Amino acid sequence: MEKIIEFLTEYSRLCKANQDCSKCPLKETLCIFDPTMSQEQMIDMIEKVEQWSREHPLLTNKMKLREIFGNKGICAITSPNMQTLINWLDEPYINNGQTDS
Repeated sequence: MEKIIEFLTEYSRLCKANQDCSKCPLKETLCIFDPTMSQEQMIDMIEKVEQWSREHPLLTNKMKLREIFGNKGICAITSPNMQTLINWLDEPYINNGQTDS
């Protein structure tokens, strides 16, 4: 079940990142699941979503801080609740209300 959720999450990110569909890697194939899809079409769709996901990793707060400050910037951050900070670092980076995909 976890792999299905992960796939659907990445599929959703891909779709949001390519709203006009012109550069979407799925534009030449079916972009939604259809009961008439062949197993070959499903595999092709999954492979394209996985490839896009590898090429467009979800930007986390940790990645954005490293981009801005380098590795030393993260070491300088302290928090009274370290677990809260660690969890925040792994959350998706949100820029002006938009998640970077």
